[in-house]
Amino acid sequence: PRNPEAHFAAGACIIRKGAFDAAAPELLEAVWIRPGFAEAHTVLGILYERQGLLYEAFQEFTEALKGDPALAEPRARLRAVVGESH
Repeated sequence: PRNPEAHFAAGACIIRKGAFDAAAPELLEAVWIRPGFAEAHTVLGILYERQGLLYEAFQEFTEALKGDPALAEPRARLRAVVGESH
């Protein structure tokens, strides 16, 4: 229960089955256990972006970049989210 990678993997499996909303709790648990988990923040941001929750997506992409500034995907998605919100 205290393994962020296990929660991330569970969330990824749920996403692969198409249950996007059901994946969020697993990803939230992963970032709660390990706040700097950039990959989990990125995927959570993508889920929020799909739901039109742009502020939440912005926050998750920002957190992902704090965890790993070299990641290209959250940087690109952050630009897109900022562009969409204007």
